[in-house]
Amino acid sequence: MYTLRIIEEVREDEKSPFTSSRLNIELGKSYRVLTPESGSDFFGHISHLPEHEQKNTLAVIIDNYGEVHRLINNTLNLRWNYFIMTDTGSTLERL
Repeated sequence: MYTLRIIEEVREDEKSPFTSSRLNIELGKSYRVLTPESGSDFFGHISHLPEHEQKNTLAVIIDNYGEVHRLINNTLNLRWNYFIMTDTGSTLERL
């Protein structure tokens, strides 16, 4: 089983420290990572989004259940770290 771990870091402004929160999403027994280099598969999964959200999409992950999870590019005061974890808690992949 695989888990997508998302660590979100937020701050008020450039001078403020980041605070972080963690979210774990079960991906199931398999998953696929699609990036813009994946071509039509990637764009097919984000085409329904507004243009600014499409441009801000780093990748999408499709889990074993068919759910699509969008990975977002970092901004000045909001950043994300994405990891694929195994069922033993080990990091398999950093995205």
